[in-house]
Amino acid sequence: MKLYELVIFGALSGGLAFGQAPVHGAASTAGGSKSAQPSSTDSGPSGSMQVKSIAQVLHDNPQLTDKMKPLLPAEITPEQACSGYKTLDQCLGAVHLAWDVKISFTDLKTATTGKHAAGLEKAVAQLAPAADAHVAVKKARAEAGDDMKGVSLFTN
Repeated sequence: MKLYELVIFGALSGGLAFGQAPVHGAASTAGGSKSAQPSSTDSGPSGSMQVKSIAQVLHDNPQLTDKMKPLLPAEITPEQACSGYKTLDQCLGAVHLAWDVKISFTDLKTATTGKHAAGLEKAVAQLAPAADAHVAVKKARAEAGDDMKGVSLFTN
């Protein structure tokens, strides 16, 4: 496509020229005002993908639950362990952290979920003062990330 064709095409398609592409979900500058609100028809790239619940991800990925079970107390299922956490990676990080630092998962979960939740580092500092909380949390998050490889969080 020649340069003048790009300019004409850009002008006809909303003022974009010289090979610029629109940014999905970008703020509009029409009329001199900026709006950070997406349009009501803005539903993402395909419009049909939704985030799965933690329970659904665990159900759909038995290999993930198999990795979690040995790290949890026998009476706690992976689904029970993750209830109260906002994301699966937060839950997995806490599971690994409790195992690595040799602290009660139940105590860690109590400290890191709910109305007065503390961060993982603060909770470890309280539950295992001899541990290097920063290093332990970093390791646990890396282990959780490894567990999440190949796991789809979205429905089709």
